[in-house]
This record gives sequence, C-alpha cells and structure tokens, in this order.
Amino acid sequence: MTNRRALGVIVLVLIAVSGCAAPQADEQASVELGPEFELASLRGGMVSSTQFDGKVLLLEFWATWCTPCVAQARILEPLHRDFEQRGVEFVAVNLGEDATIVAEFVDRTPFPYQVLLDPNDELSARIGIYALPTVIIVDQAGRVAYRQPGLSSGEALRRVLEQTVG
Repeated sequence: MTNRRALGVIVLVLIAVSGCAAPQADEQASVELGPEFELASLRGGMVSSTQFDGKVLLLEFWATWCTPCVAQARILEPLHRDFEQRGVEFVAVNLGEDATIVAEFVDRTPFPYQVLLDPNDELSARIGIYALPTVIIVDQAGRVAYRQPGLSSGEALRRVLEQTVG
C-alpha cells in the first residue's frame, strides 16, 4: 500500500470513528441562547434584550457600506409587515459606525423597524458576528432558532418564522 493510500485509509477511519462519538449527556448544553445586549437606539434611549423576553426576535446585523445588507433589509420588509402583527420583533443592529452616519443613511433609506447602534463592535465581537449581513432569530424561550451569516433568503426566513411563531 502506498503512503498516499494508507493516509487516505487512516483519514476515512478517523472520520468514521468521530461520527460514532457518544451523544452529549446534557442535550441542553448545546442550545445556543440569544445574545444579551443593551444598545443605544437611533431613536434615542437604550434598548435591552430583556425587553424582548417571551417574544420572537429577528436581529439583522448590518452596516451602511454593506451592499448585501441593503438587499437583506429589502428582503426583511415584507416579512416585517407579515409577522409584526403576530408579535415578532425586528431589530437592525448597525455595527461599527457613528450614529450620525447611520442616521443620515436611515433618513435616505428608512427601516420599518428600530435601529440599534453597536459603534465599537462590542456586541458583534462578543457573539461572533464575522460576516455582514447576519440574521439571528431568537424564539420565545430565548434560544437561537436561526443564525445565518451572509444574505438570507426571504423563503428561508419565512419558513423559520412560521415554525418559531407556531
């Protein structure tokens, strides 16, 4: 057997063995909870994640310079119209930008839901936002039901929201 073939067999065995690992004893340990935050609102005042306890929350992480973020916001508009009446809260979290820049952008391109500010990328760094846009949906129990870096389709988001709202 050649070295390359032997290495391939070893890799396949390791993959097979790793897939046979025992399940976690505590299934709840693997459940990701929604992010905790207290951020300034573009409208003024502070908004805390605790204000959304018991509700479905869709968080859109974005920036004014991010072209896919603008597309994501347009995808979210009809979902917001459809699910706002069903108690789903939508929040856009701007990352790393000054409030003045965000306010000027929102004046030109309004959001139908509230915009929060994370000017120093503190929340995004803490919860591992590494791509823009990123959408996170948190269910009524505070668990992450959906997390997608990059552009999310309206169909995928609608499906998750339907399942999450119940």
